[in-house]
Amino acid sequence: MQTYLFNDLAFALSLFEVSFLVGKSRAVAYKINTEQLIRALFEATSDEATLLNLAACGEIDLVAEGKSWNAFLWLMLNTFQGVWTPLQLGEMKDSLPIKFR
Repeated sequence: MQTYLFNDLAFALSLFEVSFLVGKSRAVAYKINTEQLIRALFEATSDEATLLNLAACGEIDLVAEGKSWNAFLWLMLNTFQGVWTPLQLGEMKDSLPIKFR
């Protein structure tokens, strides 16, 4: 599986379109960092949010390091103290269309 660190949506979509036209049977994977993960989740009009939506539809794969989830978790626990239980946070992680490695 190929992974790419994207900088803008046009580049990411052009890679997706090329792989689709070539006839690859699996989705192209994009690697996102912590900053991009936070932007994807909290800024609905961002390029990262668009890629998150594409991943939710199964059009592409998003991959992030485990430390990105840990940073998001730290942000959530410190910003919204007492709002979520550990079980709910685990369910939130499982519901994201991102593969944490």
